[in-house]
Amino acid sequence: MDPTTVLIVDESLILVHAIADQISRQPDLQGVARSAPHCVPDEIPSAPPPSVAVINPLQTTLSPEELVQIYRDTNGVGELVAYLPEDASDAAHACILAGFSAAVSRDTPIEELVSAISTVIAGGIFSDELFGPLSETMVAPEPQQRDPFKLTPREQSVLEGVARGASSKEVARLLGISPKTVDTHRARAMRKLGLTGRSALVEHSRINGW
Repeated sequence: MDPTTVLIVDESLILVHAIADQISRQPDLQGVARSAPHCVPDEIPSAPPPSVAVINPLQTTLSPEELVQIYRDTNGVGELVAYLPEDASDAAHACILAGFSAAVSRDTPIEELVSAISTVIAGGIFSDELFGPLSETMVAPEPQQRDPFKLTPREQSVLEGVARGASSKEVARLLGISPKTVDTHRARAMRKLGLTGRSALVEHSRINGW
């Protein structure tokens, strides 16, 4: 089985390579380093896209919501981990609310980051205890959410296309993304909904009026 790809993005070239090296020492993980001055590298791997991206949202003027849009909805990255200073609890909470799957302090041992990555790969949410507890209001559904299971708009569009019988290539052409990105969105959305096949998806679509 191929290792899970984890993209590490930071302004510091030395830091990203050090973290990527540590992550790659895990038997089931492969770290990929990208140095970028504004939190978004010029090139995000796409064949396939990383399952997890570790970034510092304080290194950009983009909002956490915009970062989710760029990484997850546009480039097909599976989950986002905010890697923040210890005193950035407000930013950590904002990231979780925006759709990040984890927030980890840069002041904790690398093992804490590895633990967070493992948690989000398994479908969980991780918040470093240094940032304080996450309240229920922080993970409440977004206003006017189209799907009660918190699908992103892109995941919703992909599943609607697949439920209507379109192939990955057809959905990709319609949405202007790659077939691999379609497959990534579909797999993640199916996991969120607890669905295991096209027939189950079609039935879910019928019940929810897609």
